[in-house]
Amino acid sequence: MHLIDSLGKSDKIEYICNHHEQATAMAAEGYSRMSEHIGVALVTTGPGGTNTLTGVMGAWLDSIPILIISGQVQTSQLSDGTGCRQIGDQEFDIVSTVQGMTKYSKRIDNAEEIKYHLQKAYYEATTGRPGPVWIDIPLDVQSKNIDVNSIPSYEKSYQPPSPSKEEIDAVIQAIAASRKPLFVFGGGIRRSPGAKTNLKKLLERLKIPAVTGPHSAVDIVNESYPEYCGRIGVLGQRSANRIVQECDLLISVGSRLNIKMTGYKYQSFAKKAFKIIVDIDENEMNKFNIVSDMKINSDSNEFLFSLLSSSTLSCNSVQINDWRKWCKEQRAKEQYVFSKHRKYIEYASNYCFVEGLSKTVPENVPTITSNGSAHVITLQTMKLKGDQRLFTNVGCASMGYGLPAAIGTCIANSKQKTICIEGDGSLQMNIQELQTLSHHQLPLLLFVINNGEYLSIRLTQDSYFNSMYVGTNVDSGVSCPNLKKIAYAYDLKYYCIRNNSEIEEVIKKCLDENRPVVCEVFTNPKEKHEPKVTAVLNDDGTFSPGELTDMKIEGEYYE
Repeated sequence: MHLIDSLGKSDKIEYICNHHEQATAMAAEGYSRMSEHIGVALVTTGPGGTNTLTGVMGAWLDSIPILIISGQVQTSQLSDGTGCRQIGDQEFDIVSTVQGMTKYSKRIDNAEEIKYHLQKAYYEATTGRPGPVWIDIPLDVQSKNIDVNSIPSYEKSYQPPSPSKEEIDAVIQAIAASRKPLFVFGGGIRRSPGAKTNLKKLLERLKIPAVTGPHSAVDIVNESYPEYCGRIGVLGQRSANRIVQECDLLISVGSRLNIKMTGYKYQSFAKKAFKIIVDIDENEMNKFNIVSDMKINSDSNEFLFSLLSSSTLSCNSVQINDWRKWCKEQRAKEQYVFSKHRKYIEYASNYCFVEGLSKTVPENVPTITSNGSAHVITLQTMKLKGDQRLFTNVGCASMGYGLPAAIGTCIANSKQKTICIEGDGSLQMNIQELQTLSHHQLPLLLFVINNGEYLSIRLTQDSYFNSMYVGTNVDSGVSCPNLKKIAYAYDLKYYCIRNNSEIEEVIKKCLDENRPVVCEVFTNPKEKHEPKVTAVLNDDGTFSPGELTDMKIEGEYYE
């Protein structure tokens, strides 16, 4: 109550009201990703707090700094130590609940401790491996008057972990000896101040081939770098997977190398390579699917800066020329859209749609995706230009993420044009945020993939359960509303793409708008996510993982 009142009186803070706390947490994450600063959300007690949990989980798993501030009943109505489940109205111990998904969480029982704990929360959220933090403030504590200058502060300097001289020397020696070096860059580059600048310097100096994950940090390195080799993993690109399996030196910087990147047959990941893993979190380097030869516990920028500062750093260009040439030959074979996708007459292909976006979207327009086809196909196949931003939530990959995250991104991007790609089913999770979009008249272009189904579920049931559909489409118990009517109900401009021939023309019309737009893309309900490394379902119910290089397109030939 008092926090909301004070927020309304503030002339220094602009607030954006969502209609659901889940959306608020996701919007704060989108804001943080785009601004590369912290996102802040304010919610009420009880259900207000618990509604945020999926968004907080996403920020936790993807290492995004956000601060959640929640109201709480007054301290005299807390059930602490009583054995009761609840005493105050809507009272709930949210701090204990979020401890497993926050770097720091604290209920403020003494008003004079607020400065200390706010500063500590900010410190924890933004230093080391970033992540969400939570401050819970009871009503009577909110009402107290304080002298900000006389109450305790939290003061702590941060020194990020850095590599030793011996480690840097070993890396340089490995680069000098390598005939087929390959960098893997992850989200830790963007989370580490200064790292992007030093990464650019490193690539210009060494000209070593580089890859990213299929969903994580795809906008760290892109097609603008001449030695870019794509996105690796079970949902990555075939040429990229072939390259990672042929390299003799793999240096991973700031990537947790999640299992979708290494493949579920992780023992064979980069099996010919000497693997050097650089990560700020020692636990990530010690997990079961990372089989490394050298582990360096370091902040990404500290590692890159130390490497660049060495006078002995060099790469024998002649020595790796054949490798560069071979990588480029593999990349030249990479196809994003296949002939069967282009033949669609009654529908648009997701692949053709993403190709159209790649051609028409300007570099300064960020793209945010939700999950399912919107997530998989876009982040696998979209080509980026310059500093163009493209992201989704990877670790949680929640349905409903796209729209609120895009709203937060648009706000962080000075309310400039922003693109969001959502699924028709996913949109239902946070459809109420269409009103937030409408209310603020944000220039957000919302492309909704309408495939008439929950396609990811359908593809699993097709692959492993003899096409026994449950909770997949109209015939198996689930349906979505008429989006055109929904758009009009929210007073939003509506467009649609019904087949491949309309894609580029309609996208350009949407880009010409300077207001919120909903564009429905009618795609083939049977279109698969391809190429993809697939597992085999055994008779005993277990799965046998496939090789990273075993990626096929049904009905197409690929050398």
